Amino acid sequence: MAIGTKERTVLRDEITSQGYAWEYIDEWQPKTTLYRHCDQLSQDGTVVSPAGTALRNMPGNPDFVSKKAKIGLFAWKPSEACTCRWCNERNSQAPKEEPEQEVEEPTFSGTATEVLTQMGKTKKGNRKMGPHFTGRGTNESGFLQSDS
Repeated sequence: MAIGTKERTVLRDEITSQGYAWEYIDEWQPKTTLYRHCDQLSQDGTVVSPAGTALRNMPGNPDFVSKKAKIGLFAWKPSEACTCRWCNERNSQAPKEEPEQEVEEPTFSGTATEVLTQMGKTKKGNRKMGPHFTGRGTNESGFLQSDS
């Protein structure tokens, strides 16, 4: 579908006002990935698709991208630097994060099994399953015994 000079100018102005580059109307890709900048909600208000969801293989022509930008779908990921109305709204509602206080890391010493026990982690699961199981037994610490 060919568009005239006036329609092209209007479309270019609309696309640039939505945050796309000036050259997009001349250099667009046939398929693109669009990202949600607003949550998609169901009829009862539950979030069906959260902001940041990627929609792959969407048409990249300027007319389609312009229409989708009006409902919060853009070719870039949502971020704090994004100036669309949905990201601005989400960033203004987000609570300001307080700087984290320094927490002293605990130090552990001993063998690997002793360190895991000190950390509160215990051996879980059956390690005798899987394609790499050789049939060898395990010692009291849970590690495979050597062949020697």
